[in-house]
Amino acid sequence: FELTPAIHQLTQRPLQLTLCPGETYPTQRLNSVTPPSTMAVQDMAQMATYVYDYYITKVHAMKTAFYDAQKVWTKPATHRLVQPKRNIPAHPGADLDTDSEEEEERAKENDMETN
Repeated sequence: FELTPAIHQLTQRPLQLTLCPGETYPTQRLNSVTPPSTMAVQDMAQMATYVYDYYITKVHAMKTAFYDAQKVWTKPATHRLVQPKRNIPAHPGADLDTDSEEEEERAKENDMETN
């Protein structure tokens, strides 16, 4: 007699699981609104098949998006090499050797004036 209310409540529920395949968590749909498309799962085998197919589709979509975002392949030796511009002194001892930030700033200003 103690379990009668719980059993009565369980018998009011459907025996099959109903899924909304197009929805993801968290949904934007209110609970009172009927979902546009539903799918009733009859047994565990059908649920396992649905989950497997769902994940295969998702993985394929992710792989496609990943490979589409990759850089376009260029044939070797067709890419132009850009050499960085470096200021190399003519004499190894001609390079400024400073210990303070103020001297470095002055050296940069002098370099800017000469260029």
